[in-house]
Amino acid sequence: MLAPLSLLLTLPLVISSRVPPPPPPNLQFSPQFSPSPEHDYTVQWSTTSEHLYVKVTAATLGWIGFGIAEGGGMKGADLAVLWVDDEGVPHAGEECAVMERYW
Repeated sequence: MLAPLSLLLTLPLVISSRVPPPPPPNLQFSPQFSPSPEHDYTVQWSTTSEHLYVKVTAATLGWIGFGIAEGGGMKGADLAVLWVDDEGVPHAGEECAVMERYW
């Protein structure tokens, strides 16, 4: 059975080595946007004066990935991956795409 899994990315609007803070409790997200009719996922976003918050929710068997690139496409994109292992423990990772495809 597919279960909803959400990934919340906090991105600084100015490059910083600081760990981003959690989102404010009253943060209002945009309406849900479904970028792909073939896949069951939605994207929402919000901003503060210092951060961009991106929320991705998908019906999945255990992992979700999302990338942002300055010029579009995969190459050079910053990727975030979130998954839940067999014991139900959540994990997160980040990558940088070095090619135009991922497999």
